[in-house]
Amino acid sequence: MKTGLPGSLPEIAAVLERAERKRFAAGDLIVSEGDNSGALYCVVSGAVTVQVDVLQAGWLIAADLGPGEFFGEFAPVRACGECEIAVITRQDFQESIQQCPALLMHLTEQAARRLRALKLHTRQRKTR
Repeated sequence: MKTGLPGSLPEIAAVLERAERKRFAAGDLIVSEGDNSGALYCVVSGAVTVQVDVLQAGWLIAADLGPGEFFGEFAPVRACGECEIAVITRQDFQESIQQCPALLMHLTEQAARRLRALKLHTRQRKTR
């Protein structure tokens, strides 16, 4: 099964080929905050929204993610429309990063970009 993810590292493609695939409709809750499956998720097709509960401000959209982007269980994630998600087990993830440290670097870079974007977004909200 091909991943169809542009620019994917071959190692990521190999991990995604072993992953379980799940389909979601618009508005479906994919992950609840604090779920504890230990899984890592990757958007294969479509888009998802990551939400963060901001005190006294309600829910804030922290990120919109598309194909090739990963997420975990730290915040609620909903499908923006029809989407396909690869669910990577903890064991597959651990084995993969041992065999290919570049995968861990790729995920770390994605997380850093999201944190910078969230920080900028929250600053902009404060100045309004």
